[in-house]
Amino acid sequence: MILSSTRSGVPETASRSGLKRRALIAGAVVVAAGAGAAGGVLGTRYFLLGVDDSVLDTHHRSDAEFFAQMRMSGALDVIPPSLTEAIKMSSVVLVGEIVDVRATEPVTGEVPTDKFYGVGLVVRPLDVVQGSLPLRFRDELTLDLMFGATGPTGSLETIRAGLPQGPAVFFLRSGEDAANNLIEHWEKRERPVPGGTARLDRDRQYYGLVSYNGILVQGPDHVLSPAWEPELIDGMAEEARTYKKLSDLVAYLRTLDSVPVGTRIG
Repeated sequence: MILSSTRSGVPETASRSGLKRRALIAGAVVVAAGAGAAGGVLGTRYFLLGVDDSVLDTHHRSDAEFFAQMRMSGALDVIPPSLTEAIKMSSVVLVGEIVDVRATEPVTGEVPTDKFYGVGLVVRPLDVVQGSLPLRFRDELTLDLMFGATGPTGSLETIRAGLPQGPAVFFLRSGEDAANNLIEHWEKRERPVPGGTARLDRDRQYYGLVSYNGILVQGPDHVLSPAWEPELIDGMAEEARTYKKLSDLVAYLRTLDSVPVGTRIG
């Protein structure tokens, strides 16, 4: 059932239509720390392909099915109460397309013999909506989805055969931010990070979802959050469902204030 508050769409304007086909500057300026001995920063500009509204708004049933199989059944998940809060938890919010899948390194638990496995979704960034994306991830990044003590059902070849046809919106935390959060978490407990430096180096390679609600795709009549249990849709995903078109949601996300690095929650 479609929510009664479903928006009919954002009125088309000359300024908004100009966003459709132009190449987009990723995050406006990508800031790279440690650019010099004096601690300066380097502003780097680069272009992404961008994506047309008509592509964003095309529904592919198989896309939702693809992301649904990535659910970690019974997992505890952080559910941002709103899209605004989801942005605050994110290093970057981007539109991207899945171009491949690959194995990611297992995570070592508190007990060294405990291993947790997942799968890496290779994302080609098309448009940065909020936040910034380092230059080295301009062409692709790997989204690390954890599954638990075993890997995902089926082989990588099987998963690869059903890659999504259209783009999705991803709310992502960088591996660098995740590693810093992990260090802070274990320092408060006055204990070393499980896995030590190897674990931190592993995490810095990848991006992660801020929430399983943080993948949004175009549905048959409204935006969907397919990677989380349908009966548990709440917070940011419930808000996202009030949009009929993914392009209108992306346009709305652009209007929300970005949160400076260092003040993100999570």
